[in-house]
Amino acid sequence: MLVRLIISCFVLVVFAVSGNAQSSSAVVNDPGSVPSDAVIKLIQRGLLIKIVADGTVYVEGVSFDFDLARLKMKISIEDVKRLVQAFEQINYFYLNDRYFDSADGCPRAGIACTFIAITTSLTLNGKSKSVTRLPYECLEKDGSPYPRQLVALEKLIEETVDLKRR
Repeated sequence: MLVRLIISCFVLVVFAVSGNAQSSSAVVNDPGSVPSDAVIKLIQRGLLIKIVADGTVYVEGVSFDFDLARLKMKISIEDVKRLVQAFEQINYFYLNDRYFDSADGCPRAGIACTFIAITTSLTLNGKSKSVTRLPYECLEKDGSPYPRQLVALEKLIEETVDLKRR
């Protein structure tokens, strides 16, 4: 009788533990969740904006081009999810590492009198990728910056943290 009681308790404990393990893995694999290693970066004009999974925004560098006083230092988890989804929608991990000239797929080369580079970066689920583009040299045929989807992503990051030029 004692042996049956011990075996029954053991079986209950095993099922309870395995039930908890399944529910915790479901949270990790939830498509609406943000992986804890998620890091989004935008680097431009001497300023690094870094957004981590919990929505904390870090700012490094010196820039006289932006109004830093209005910058949000914390964004919602929903905003982080929206940014991660935007990276996924443009297949960010499959983009070129750089967009400088025709060798990188730029449809048209511009003539820039200054070297300005914009870099975005994403770390997600153990993978990292950075893409750098020259906004005045790598252009669409109509003269707008190339690639449009990457430019839109940069703008979305700027809008989300309220990064505005002076």
